[in-house]
Amino acid sequence: MGNAQVTGLEQQIQAVLVRAIADDLEVDPQDIDQDARFTDLGLDSAGLIAVSAQVSEELGREVGTEEFFEHVSVTELARHLAGRTP
Repeated sequence: MGNAQVTGLEQQIQAVLVRAIADDLEVDPQDIDQDARFTDLGLDSAGLIAVSAQVSEELGREVGTEEFFEHVSVTELARHLAGRTP
């Protein structure tokens, strides 16, 4: 991550995103590079829909698939969802 100013909320959201992506890709969560583009991780459109649904459920708020295209990595999306998008 490398960002010393990551908030607790961002860390929680990152954990949810990593878990959902790892579940979909059937890999160990530690193997998810949080700065890699979602497409580079191997998520296709069906995967993004599944991850979006799981993340929405776990966070208790709607996270649309379009947000994965606008904020293309775990780090960027977590920052956005935590309300820190510049």
